[in-house]
Amino acid sequence: MGKSNWRERAGTPFTCEKQPAHGKSGVVVTNHPLASAAGMEMLAAGGNAIDAAVAAQFALTVVEPMMVGLIGGTTMHVRLADGSHTIIDGMSAVPRAGHPTMYRPVPQAAPEVYDVEGRENLVGPKSVATPGSLRAWCLALRQYGTLSLADAMQPAIRHASRGFVVTPYLADCIVGASPDLLQDPFIADRLLPDGRALEAGERLVQGDYAEALTLISQQGEKALHGGPLGDLVVECMQRSGGFVGLDDLTGYRVVERAPIRGQYRGWEIVGPPPPAASGVHITQMLNILECYDIARLGFGTVDGIHLLAEVLKIAFADRAEASGDPDFGHVPVERITSKAYARERRAGIDLARARHGRGVVTDKVRQRFTQVINVNRTRTQDFSGRYAPKSTLLKMVFALKIDYT
Repeated sequence: MGKSNWRERAGTPFTCEKQPAHGKSGVVVTNHPLASAAGMEMLAAGGNAIDAAVAAQFALTVVEPMMVGLIGGTTMHVRLADGSHTIIDGMSAVPRAGHPTMYRPVPQAAPEVYDVEGRENLVGPKSVATPGSLRAWCLALRQYGTLSLADAMQPAIRHASRGFVVTPYLADCIVGASPDLLQDPFIADRLLPDGRALEAGERLVQGDYAEALTLISQQGEKALHGGPLGDLVVECMQRSGGFVGLDDLTGYRVVERAPIRGQYRGWEIVGPPPPAASGVHITQMLNILECYDIARLGFGTVDGIHLLAEVLKIAFADRAEASGDPDFGHVPVERITSKAYARERRAGIDLARARHGRGVVTDKVRQRFTQVINVNRTRTQDFSGRYAPKSTLLKMVFALKIDYT
């Protein structure tokens, strides 16, 4: 079948509102035009893709605070001009004061849900992990960028100081999270003044955040990891019962890792290794899908969606059992990403009916809290061939929902 008639075979009619982005000397793609513009500003100033990615990420902390923040974890995949890849692991870590009984499971809740009393693993001070984002961004800029931190942060500082127009996306997120946001007077005053959520088209000015960003532009990552901003975080944690301490902030280290590699229909797949789960399980899912004629099933058809759902269930079941931090336990990467294991799991798929997703990669299920995540991606590329896809993982919109002031 020709490529031109795929819409005729699609099971789901839709109108595509987005258009491809083209560029001769570079491309920056984010979820917000001001963040994309921040990245392009770096490229126009002679910077590379890493400069653009870091600038865009700082800008997103201002214009999409529900998705990206300084107090969070991140993974950055850098492809250098020589074709080599490196993964910058700035994922958040359990604070040293954390312990196995830090959360109390809800009695009689379904075992696979892992709900805890008071949603303390999702909202408030006890949900805060040791952050790594700022250190990862600074390391990426220092090792692979060409511009200064102060230069890369100027767009973010400008948008925080002067303000920006609230998007429908941000407005919807504020409404959806308002019951939690209203529990914090400072956040409520900013995003829900007089109890009313900011609406699309209104202007949001964050002068105090501009001051915090300016401090980081002057002092670097030390402003948070051992400096005045870190002192505020620790004071907040101590006052509100959180676990993050000064030793966590000063002792956090970013790690560079070799990527996961796989093959799909002749294409090489390159992604982040554990403790990130995405590279492992995307490779696993593609291995399983490789032997199906997906084009014949059609986009958005019942059969196509059923197949994808079954493959996703397999991957997420294995993720719940086997994903983890390799510093603390064995993660069977080789087996999960092998073609042989894909054949084994593919044999359990019934194209006529749904099955319960069960992980079988390990002999013993490891009990752990798993959360549905929002992933905000930033991608930049410059003319030299450097490529920097950037993912920031959050448990939920606005993530921590506590006041650090």
